[in-house]
Amino acid sequence: MALRRMQSFVEAAGEALGLTEDPLQTEVGMKIEEATKEDMKVENLDLNKEICDIINTTEGGPEQAVRAIKRILQNSLEKSPKTTLFTLTVLETCVKNCGKDFVFLVCQREFAFDLIRQVISPNMEPSKDIQDKVLTLIQSWALEFSSDRDLNGIAEVYMYLKNKGLEFPAPSDEDLKETDSEDIEAWMEELEGETDLMRDSEIEAWMEEHEGETDLIGYSAEDPSGEYEGETDLIQYSEEDPSG
Repeated sequence: MALRRMQSFVEAAGEALGLTEDPLQTEVGMKIEEATKEDMKVENLDLNKEICDIINTTEGGPEQAVRAIKRILQNSLEKSPKTTLFTLTVLETCVKNCGKDFVFLVCQREFAFDLIRQVISPNMEPSKDIQDKVLTLIQSWALEFSSDRDLNGIAEVYMYLKNKGLEFPAPSDEDLKETDSEDIEAWMEELEGETDLMRDSEIEAWMEEHEGETDLIGYSAEDPSGEYEGETDLIQYSEEDPSG
């Protein structure tokens, strides 16, 4: 957690000194902010598509958009669930309509864990709508992109968390169609064996490096509603118990 705070401090300091650009002051960042305002009644689908066009045609657009999305999610936590949901919808639309440069950034392990840690960790007390949206997105991207070695980081996270007991929503018909398989679990197991999908030692090493930042998940197979008591239901990682 201290490392994450330091990274946020360094980023903020860089912006204040003009060394790095504020993501919300970029063209795409301002559009994303406009598309996620709390006072909107419904999502602006045309604006969301415009955001995708900017990402696809602007140099550095994917990186700027991901930073802007993360910033808005961070700013809206515990303040505006509506803005959080709008931002997740923008993210979903961008993954569907933007090129691989954007999808690559979203499908990295760290981005997936950031969504979990920053948006649906128990201390954030997320609504069921937000919790389900985040888990659904992670699952959908994992199933769609896991066959691409450049994009299967999110699939590694998905399978790792499932093995740890995290309960995900049932896959949608669209998800099942994307996998081109009637048996989703058998498909994932087969793919895991063929492509070394899980790479457990690498996942565990990542967990140890980010210890304290990822032990925030309060949803288990025994507790699909997301209720939890204290820390006993959390999925925790430590040097004494690196397997969780």
